[in-house]
Amino acid sequence: EIIPEKKLPGMQYDETGYTVVVEVTDNGDGTMEAAVVSIDGKTDFTTPVFTNKYLPTSAELNIDFVTKTLTGRDLKDGEFTFTLTGTDDNQTLTGTNDQEGNVTFSAPLHFDTVGIYHYTVQETTPSGNGVIADDAVYTLRVEVVDQGGKLVTNYAVLNLVGTDIRFENTYHAQPATYAIQGDKVLKGRMLLNEEFTFRLSQVINDGGKPIELPIQQTTNFADGSFRFEPVTFLRPGRFTFLVTEAGHGSAGYGIIYDETRYLVTLTVEDNLKGQLVVSDVKITVDGEEAEKIRFTNRYVPNPTDATIPGSKELIGKVLMGGEFLFELYESDESWKEGKLLETVKNSKDGSFTFSKMEYDTAGKRYYLIREVNGGQTIDGITYDDTRFRVELDVTDDLRGQLHTQIAIYNQDILRIHSLIVYRFSGDPV
Repeated sequence: EIIPEKKLPGMQYDETGYTVVVEVTDNGDGTMEAAVVSIDGKTDFTTPVFTNKYLPTSAELNIDFVTKTLTGRDLKDGEFTFTLTGTDDNQTLTGTNDQEGNVTFSAPLHFDTVGIYHYTVQETTPSGNGVIADDAVYTLRVEVVDQGGKLVTNYAVLNLVGTDIRFENTYHAQPATYAIQGDKVLKGRMLLNEEFTFRLSQVINDGGKPIELPIQQTTNFADGSFRFEPVTFLRPGRFTFLVTEAGHGSAGYGIIYDETRYLVTLTVEDNLKGQLVVSDVKITVDGEEAEKIRFTNRYVPNPTDATIPGSKELIGKVLMGGEFLFELYESDESWKEGKLLETVKNSKDGSFTFSKMEYDTAGKRYYLIREVNGGQTIDGITYDDTRFRVELDVTDDLRGQLHTQIAIYNQDILRIHSLIVYRFSGDPV
């Protein structure tokens, strides 16, 4: 076969050569006859056949028109996967994204013959970790044509306007919640349930000036603990709250309130797995870090006082002022005589009064009162030997005030009367 200098595109020529022996004879009638006697030395030859092949250059289609977007956070290399599957030729490619959202597939599509081919392109990463996946399935149509011995491709996305496939995902982290809590200590008396109130405010910066926005309030439990309702955070950031005690800086019903102002700074972060988390909690007071929120109140009731009075009778002569002496002793529940506290004299009318005594704590106090020289006879006077026992009960009304109640007993433990006077008598011999 004669092969032209300019070969046809895609044509493979048969370069086979044959040696043909031809015998020519004279027929004697003015004609000659030619006959092939051998080809390539073979007498049992067959007619030579030249076979050419038409093989156009194969074509490839790079799948570089698929992109990925993620709303809500930055993309990561290789975090999403994609597949391209042929419905006509069973070609299957896999791809992943880069940080810019470009999707790169494992290889280009390869074509050796003309025709029309169909493929589906879809994302294979499921929803989860805060990401809502794009479940779109795109149909890709590829037409392969022969252009002068060279295959070329044209593609279209059948269910899309345009030729660029974009998978659009959304990332949304679930809110974080945090409950600010603390405790209350009350010194001076037992703490009651729901007795104290605490306020929670958010502190925001308004042009460099902190603004306190009240959010909620709560009360304490009987064990002193208190807890605000959980605060919900919808975005990452740093948030500052102020915790104070209602009534701070004042006093009432014997309570001296705690004026401490606790600043609680919460750092909220996105764990990039679909959840906002409170990653750090810092409590400060006047710029100094505190371990916990603790309000300490003191219960200091108003003090009370008591005056123990008595009277002296003298039978048989006129009583003179300052003529007799009376002693006040400390005592206890067993009525044991203790420390001498005071000695007083009677007035002209026979009355006498010990000095006022003040009390700033609740409880029982015991005293003994007796007349000096009691039981003796001096200068014709027989002195009264009675030892009066005084039980003074200081009570707290738990509303900030102490109260006193006095009970008087003679030495035979017979209760005489309460709150008033007991009488000493003396007789001249």
